Amino acid sequence: MEKHMQSRLLRADVLAVLVLLSLSALYVWLTWIRVYPFTDPGWYMQVTARTVAGDVLYRDIVWDYGPLPVYVLGLLYRLLGVNVILLPLLQQALAVLACLLTYRAARSLLSAPLALLSTGAVFVGSWLTGGGYVSYIQAYTGALPLGAVLGLVLVVSLISYLQGRRARWLVVAGLATGGACLTKLEFALACAGTGLLLLSWIVIFPASLGACRHQVTRRRQAVRELVIYVVSAAIPIGIGYGVSIYQAGWSHVWAGLSGYDFAPIILQTTPPWGRLHSWVYIFSGLGLHLLGGLVLAAILAPTRVRKNCRPVVLLAILGVFMVLVPWYVLAVLKPEIWSAISTTSRLMLVATAVHIAWAPVALWALALFVVLGTRLARANQQRQALDWAEMSVVVLLAYSILVSARFYFYPTNGITFQQTDMLFPVLIFTATGLLPRVLDRYGNIDVPSSLLMMIVAGLLLIYGTVGLGLDVVQLARQNVELVTPRGVVRIGTGDQARAETLSHIMTQTEPADFIVVLSFDPGFYFLSGRRNPLRQDMIIAGIGSSPADAREMVERMETHRPRLVIVPRRVQETETLIAHEPHAGREGYQNLQPVWQYVQEHYQVSARIGGETGYVIYEPRGSAVNLK
Repeated sequence: MEKHMQSRLLRADVLAVLVLLSLSALYVWLTWIRVYPFTDPGWYMQVTARTVAGDVLYRDIVWDYGPLPVYVLGLLYRLLGVNVILLPLLQQALAVLACLLTYRAARSLLSAPLALLSTGAVFVGSWLTGGGYVSYIQAYTGALPLGAVLGLVLVVSLISYLQGRRARWLVVAGLATGGACLTKLEFALACAGTGLLLLSWIVIFPASLGACRHQVTRRRQAVRELVIYVVSAAIPIGIGYGVSIYQAGWSHVWAGLSGYDFAPIILQTTPPWGRLHSWVYIFSGLGLHLLGGLVLAAILAPTRVRKNCRPVVLLAILGVFMVLVPWYVLAVLKPEIWSAISTTSRLMLVATAVHIAWAPVALWALALFVVLGTRLARANQQRQALDWAEMSVVVLLAYSILVSARFYFYPTNGITFQQTDMLFPVLIFTATGLLPRVLDRYGNIDVPSSLLMMIVAGLLLIYGTVGLGLDVVQLARQNVELVTPRGVVRIGTGDQARAETLSHIMTQTEPADFIVVLSFDPGFYFLSGRRNPLRQDMIIAGIGSSPADAREMVERMETHRPRLVIVPRRVQETETLIAHEPHAGREGYQNLQPVWQYVQEHYQVSARIGGETGYVIYEPRGSAVNLK
């Protein structure tokens, strides 16, 4: 009987994996083969191509993440040649691996159908939130997919360790943590924090897992396991950053890793989140969660809601007030900020609607956290061994909270939890299973768990289906083929100015020529194969926009005499580097005054391409002018 049950479970898992692989193939066929496959419009590929050509990371090239992503893509470039197609191939492989790892983590806590549903929905249903396959194939940075996979490896390894207390899983978890520290800050914090939190808990409370009969023996074993994890993480960190520091010097490495997002944006002013519109987002978000909680209460306990109609109505009015009034205040007090963010208002409205739908599940996850915290405290007082499944949920919760920590301090960022936290649906289903007990114990509300499961499953199915449809429609518009020295890409008809600018670069310059792009468009370097004399391949507020950067840029332009200088018309005409961050964008523009002055003195306009989203191209004074 037991063998028959194991055989059925194995068949269910094999079928689930086949379904996930089929979804992956379907998604590839419908979407990314048509996509303009750039991350940070080509920054990741351009930096990697420069390292393959002999430049030293951090010293010769500004790079704000760890070295591992560049080395991974660089290995492919060295083996197969520098081609644009290698990036989506690499990131598709990472997406499939992340999909299978997420299923493995989910399967340790859920049945095969629920694990399949939670995994498939979060990866396929990525619309307007940047999650799922879109966050792998078109991630906002190439470091994200690799970091997400390493984080999932850590979670699966820790869960496997909790099941059998085998030290080899701690070695794997340590190596994943080390790799994450070589990749991206969010994943370094999440992996190191989760691993140290779990293993330190076991050291402090060795009875948690009940491994040995004697307290001293348990603690010694726990300390030994913690050391194994720390050493396994320290080895790749020491090797990776040791090589970088040896090649580039400590100052360049530190300047790269600490140069973006922190001083110029997050900690720019008091309060710590920055400017007024940051607080608007926070206040409105609280209102959305309040409204989501009322909707959840109305679904689960309609009789109670009707009996307490007056307080529910008052709370609903308060929620609407919290959502709408801050935006009105913002429009009155800071119209320039309002006009800047209104350019993406339609997208933000739809994304906000998605967040409203997800607000109740955030409350469920909070309930799960409270239940597990109470359980851990009582078990520690009574010196009881904790069930490995409960400890596994703690691992999931800790990782999910830590991996999203950046977004708590940068709420104006449009990127949501799904770009980093692929385990959220697993927590949703787990919390759904525990919620009826919480409601019954503390609220005397009897809610069938099957009803909750049906509601959550329905939401995830709708989310995934609609998300896939919208992604396919949006990405299918990328139907203009562009042939470049680095391969063929597809772009949208709205990117015609980009295509014309790239064509102008390739016809007006030779492969050995230098060009300078003073904007957020490193793809011009990569696709054209032209050389960049600057350390900065991408220039926005916070990256390559300080007064010291400006002086260095002028010196390098004076030395190498670039054949063309390309400036977006938006940057030139609005005098800001970031449209949705007016203060930071204006400051960055002002810092670069020596650069603008140098261009005006030594170059002349040779072409204007496109409208507001187009480009102005400069040639050295005395060259033949082809003004469009």
